[in-house]
Amino acid sequence: MIWWAVPAVYLAFFVVLVYRYHRRLPHLSAYPPRAAGPLVSVIIPARDEAANIEACVRSVLATAYQPIEVIVVDDAAAASGCCAATSCRRAGSVNRGR
Repeated sequence: MIWWAVPAVYLAFFVVLVYRYHRRLPHLSAYPPRAAGPLVSVIIPARDEAANIEACVRSVLATAYQPIEVIVVDDAAAASGCCAATSCRRAGSVNRGR
């Protein structure tokens, strides 16, 4: 067997794999983004993440999808992320509870 046959087979397989990947249908870009639909619950664990929780909650609330519920689970270990999450309050979107 010629020394380059094995790498050539691998290269041919890779080329076919990439070609088939780009030819498969449907593409995600074929679907328009939805702005409404069923309620989506986002659960964010907040163990000792008081410094990052506000940015995380704000990024979730900034989505175009409207029926969204954000649940921040805080076990109150060392730092309190509940105050940071409450500061992101959108009309009824963040509820404080223990």
